[in-house]
Amino acid sequence: VGRSGGRVKLACVNWYGFHSGTFVVGGLEIRPLADIVARIVDLGFNCVRLPYSTQAQLQNPVIESDFVSANLEFAGKRFYDVFDAVIESLTGAGIMVIPNNQNHKAGWCCYYQQDEGLWYVPGYPATVWVESLVNVTKRYRHNPLVAAIDLRNEVHDYGSTVLTWGTGGNDTDWAAAATWAGNAILEENPRVLIIVNGLCFGMDIRPARKYPVRLAVPNRVVYEAHNYLEFNLFNVFSEVVTAWYNVRHICLGLVVLCGVSLWFLASTWRLIGKPRPTLRAIVATIAWWVCGLCSLGFAISLVANSQLRKLPGCGYWANRDVVPVVWFFGAACLAGVLCGLYASWAW
Repeated sequence: VGRSGGRVKLACVNWYGFHSGTFVVGGLEIRPLADIVARIVDLGFNCVRLPYSTQAQLQNPVIESDFVSANLEFAGKRFYDVFDAVIESLTGAGIMVIPNNQNHKAGWCCYYQQDEGLWYVPGYPATVWVESLVNVTKRYRHNPLVAAIDLRNEVHDYGSTVLTWGTGGNDTDWAAAATWAGNAILEENPRVLIIVNGLCFGMDIRPARKYPVRLAVPNRVVYEAHNYLEFNLFNVFSEVVTAWYNVRHICLGLVVLCGVSLWFLASTWRLIGKPRPTLRAIVATIAWWVCGLCSLGFAISLVANSQLRKLPGCGYWANRDVVPVVWFFGAACLAGVLCGLYASWAW
C-alpha cells in the first residue's frame, strides 16, 4: 500500500550479475544500459531486484572491460560506479529498485552444500552482513525509488546448523537476525521496505504466522517466498500426508468407520443367535483395531519423516511437520497394544 493508501503491485524482474564473479550485471557486454532499461519498461515491469555480494560491496573491485564491452563508459570502472549507474538509469525510468544481499563471497549461488544459506560465513560474520546492508541503504537513501532492501537470498540449513524462526539462537534464528538487520536499516532510512525471505530456500514462510517479524517502524515487512517445482513432492508429505489438520480429520473418520463397523458386526452376531459380546471382547476388539490403524499411520509418517530429512537444506520440515505426527501415532499404537493386552489377559 502506497502513501496515498492505494495498492502498489511489485512486478519485479531479477537482474543477476552484481553478486557473481564478474561483479557486474549481465548483458552490458551485449547491449547499452539504456536499451536494457527500456526493454524492462516495455515488458511491463515496474521494479528490478539487484542481487549483489558483500565482497563486491566491501572491496569495490575494478570491472573487466570484457563484461561491459557494449558500454565503454564503464571500462576500467569499479563495482560501485556501475552499480550507481544502473540504479540511476532504472530509477530515472520510473522503475523501483530492490538491492538484495545475495551472497557474501562473489560467485554463483545458491546450492544446498554452500554455506551461503546462512547470513554469516567464514570471513563475513553477521556484523559484516548488517554493515553491508546499512551501507547500501545509506548510499541510496535519498532516492525514493530504491524502495526496499532484500535482506538475504534463500536462507537454508547448512551442515549441522538447522535454521529456526522466532525460537531463539543467535546462529539459527533467522527471524531474529532479520529483525536486527531490518531495524539497523530503518535507522538510516525509515521509508524503505524490508524484505524477509522464507526458510528452506525461501519456500516456507509459515512460521511468520506465529512469529511475525516486528520492526521498530511498523508496516515495513514484506515476506518473500520462492517456489521450486522439484521440491513439490516433499510438500505432499508435509501438506497432505502428515499435515496435522488432515491427520485429525482422517482419524475422526476412521473412528466413526470403526464404530459403525463394530455396531454392524455386533448386530449381525446377535441376529444369528450368538450371545452378546462381553465388554472384555468389545474393548479388546476396539484396542486391536486402533493398534492396527495407528501402526499404518505410524509407518506412513516414518517414511515421510525419512524423506523430508533428505530434503537438502530443509531438514527442519521433518521436526516441525512430521515428528509430532510420528509421536501421535506411536503413542496411540502403544496405547492400543496395552489396552488390548489388558482386555485379553488381565480381565
